[in-house]
Amino acid sequence: MAVSFYHYSLKNRHILDGYPMDKFVSRYVTVEVDPMYNRWGSWADHAMSWVTMRQDRSGFLLLRYEDMVENPERELAKVASLLNLMSLRKVVPSSGTQLSGSDAPPGEGATQSLDTNQPHPRGQTFVRTAGSGDWRTSLSSAAIAEIEEAWGPVMQTLGYALSSSVPLHEVRR
Repeated sequence: MAVSFYHYSLKNRHILDGYPMDKFVSRYVTVEVDPMYNRWGSWADHAMSWVTMRQDRSGFLLLRYEDMVENPERELAKVASLLNLMSLRKVVPSSGTQLSGSDAPPGEGATQSLDTNQPHPRGQTFVRTAGSGDWRTSLSSAAIAEIEEAWGPVMQTLGYALSSSVPLHEVRR
């Protein structure tokens, strides 16, 4: 999420081009990126609000983007089960089919502004990348450690393995 929100913040001019990723991560973890978005709380606050309020209740399914990318058939089968559908075969790609940014609806994968359907003044696409795991090459080890120090327990609750061996403390805001 940190890498995606960094690029979102660049695109929407909440931070300047060339703003250091490590500095952004520190602001992201402490919820000091942009006043409009800060009111939502941290990523951990948001994620755990869903888990603590809805987990183990009918009608709730926790889907992780990484799992959808890795195995869309398996994850969409979970959705079908939740919705009491017999099959999603007509809408689920066959085995081995990868979804990508080029599969985005017309206008979303092109260099378009989401609001006006006009070319974005900075030439950026709506879908920056349709993959997962780019944090491994985009974040420094210090930034990864800072995120895991702040949100490690939440990440583990959501099924994410930690990449560093930082001591885990209580989740901070």
